[in-house]
Amino acid sequence: MPDIDSINLKEHITSAAVEVFRTMLSMEIEPSVRSIGTVSDKNRIVGAVGFAGEVLGNVSIQTDREFSRMITAVILGRPDGSSVSSEEVNDVIGELSSMIGGNLKSRICDAGLMCELSFPSVTTGDDFTIEHMRWERHEQFIFRYEQHQTFVDVRIRMVSKRPEEENDMHDEETSAVDIKKFINNAAVEVFDMMLSMEIEPCDVSNASIVDGDKIVGAVSFAGDVTGNVSVQVTQSFGRLITANMLGMDIEEVDDEEEINDAVGELSNMIGGNLKSRFCDSGFPCELSIPSVTTGSDFKIENLGWTRHEQYAFKHLNYTTLVEVCMKLEKIL
Repeated sequence: MPDIDSINLKEHITSAAVEVFRTMLSMEIEPSVRSIGTVSDKNRIVGAVGFAGEVLGNVSIQTDREFSRMITAVILGRPDGSSVSSEEVNDVIGELSSMIGGNLKSRICDAGLMCELSFPSVTTGDDFTIEHMRWERHEQFIFRYEQHQTFVDVRIRMVSKRPEEENDMHDEETSAVDIKKFINNAAVEVFDMMLSMEIEPCDVSNASIVDGDKIVGAVSFAGDVTGNVSVQVTQSFGRLITANMLGMDIEEVDDEEEINDAVGELSNMIGGNLKSRFCDSGFPCELSIPSVTTGSDFKIENLGWTRHEQYAFKHLNYTTLVEVCMKLEKIL
């Protein structure tokens, strides 16, 4: 049986990126063995797509805002890059990550390992860091066009269990699925069983995440239903969650990596609970690896969804926001 070590990521990503830029943008990008500097926190945009199945992973593309606007202007046929909107830039960067990720997904499937893509997300802002959990293999590739750099990151791991195949046509729509009930039950159950915390739903319009450092754990799912589940908390609530998860006093929690891991695991458990409920409802799907974004100034936008829901939960004076974006994929 093939494994992830047999996948030539360098060859696949390089050929995919070069082909996409040449075909879609008429740009000749060149692989670079080293960076000529990093993209500053205040000048970057990150598009990402997850995949799930026998191989779990994430492909992200990061570049500076100037180059992203240039790319968008070319795609839209506008010589003046200043005429493009932020929404158009996000759409284009998200689509680029989807095309490069889709190319890698096809190569992985050709190698005999089944997986499906989620829809892309785009992260922007002046202060954020993105980390991914539970990967076995990580590679970064750098491409140059004139003075601009584009970074492509790939993180993958294998799972030992092949998802059950489902070839039936589903006539139901995701609008018929009671997402509110699923998320409420999943969140309450996870906080109670894993964290010994009681939470209760509250009005999203009256809920707020305190300005400042925040943590967003997210996991994608792909299959008959494709989407993303994210959990957003403040840094202080993340510390309390970590303390309860690890059986520690909150004063003992001072490791940011532990906090990120705990919030990432929280999103993974809630996402896994939702995934199980989708499967039980006739929409088989699989989860990707979790990601965690931290910082004081950033926005994550998911693209391509047909249904978007946001829910808020209270524990003492803390608020948790759970966001679900999804679309139905019918298997023919």
